[in-house]
Amino acid sequence: MSVEVEVIGTDALGADGSPASHLQQLCTLALASAGINDGHVAIEFVNEERIRALNRDHRQLDEPTDVLSFGVDEDGPAPGPRELGDIVICPARTLAYRRLALQPSPSQSS
Repeated sequence: MSVEVEVIGTDALGADGSPASHLQQLCTLALASAGINDGHVAIEFVNEERIRALNRDHRQLDEPTDVLSFGVDEDGPAPGPRELGDIVICPARTLAYRRLALQPSPSQSS
């Protein structure tokens, strides 16, 4: 049993982006922390135009968003290797969250 993490579109991350191998390690760790040790997940990085189209098509919201996820096998039985689903991330929309996460808290900055 193993987890396969497919990373697509890392060019959308720009020069500051993490390499695919680092993203694969982080995703595998997160899944293992949730007790998931088998299956396939895809992480795709897209631009605002693409995530807006996906948001419109799947959620009927005609606006860009930061992250969308699409479960496939969910908790039901899988006929073959478990397909965990797809995660679509728009780096341009997550920039504000990244900046907040990297800022020291008020107690740390004193």
